Amino acid sequence: MGRGHNCIFRAIYRVRPLLRSGEVRNVMGLESVIMLAISILTGVYLLYALLCPEKF
Repeated sequence: MGRGHNCIFRAIYRVRPLLRSGEVRNVMGLESVIMLAISILTGVYLLYALLCPEKF
């Protein structure tokens, strides 16, 4: 009964790495770095605005 499901899952694990090309992987890494930088800059800006509200 469970043997049929194991074959399906093994086939998915073999196909999954082929679904994305190398370019997509690199772009996703670059997007993550850019979003991390934007998040950090936004956090620093909000912290500064919280600590020095008279300058805004």
